[in-house]
Amino acid sequence: MRNGILVAGATALLAAAPALAHHSYTMFDLARPTVVEGSVARLEWRNPHTFLWIYVQKPDRPGEYDLYSFENGPVGIMQRMGWSRNTFQAGEPVVVQYFPARDGRKAGYMAATTGRLPVPANRA
Repeated sequence: MRNGILVAGATALLAAAPALAHHSYTMFDLARPTVVEGSVARLEWRNPHTFLWIYVQKPDRPGEYDLYSFENGPVGIMQRMGWSRNTFQAGEPVVVQYFPARDGRKAGYMAATTGRLPVPANRA
C-alpha cells in the first residue's frame, strides 16, 4: 500500500513538472521593461499563448526591419480583457512595452501596448 502511494505521488509530481515548466517566465528579464515602436505584422490568435508580431526598424539601417515576437496570455484571458483576433491589423503602427527575452532574441513578454487595451497582469 505504501509503495502504491509513493508511486502515485511520484507520478503526480512528474506529470505536473511540464505544466510548471510551461508557465515559467524565467526566460524573460522581468527587471528590465523595454519599449519598442513598429508596425503590426500579425496577431497569432491561438492557445496556449497568443503572440503579437511586429516589424521594428533597425536603428542603424534605415529601410531594414527586425521581426519581434511578443508573448501574451491564452485566447480566453485575452477575450475577457476585450481583445479579439481583430484587435490589431497588419501594418498598423503600435508601441509595445515588454520584458525582453534573456537570450537576446527579438522577443519578449508583452506588458502593454500604447492606445490599446492592457494585457492581463496575471497570465494563466
